[in-house]
Amino acid sequence: HLDYDEVVFFDDINRVAEVCKKLNAGFIGVPANMEHNYQKQEMDETGVQFTCASFSDITLDMIFELDKMMLLSQHWSS
Repeated sequence: HLDYDEVVFFDDINRVAEVCKKLNAGFIGVPANMEHNYQKQEMDETGVQFTCASFSDITLDMIFELDKMMLLSQHWSS
């Protein structure tokens, strides 16, 4: 029974970020870094503010910072 602005999703695909942005949900991107992959660029264009190279790079500090930004509705850049 959570609202979308109370949830954080983690994914490597920008399409998930786009849906999260429309729903005002939190999102941390873990885009693949293969040469032919454009997920990082697409996430930047979508307005994802939190990305990292690996799921294991996600820290509690990152989650807490995103949570603070979500409280202020500042978790998506234009």
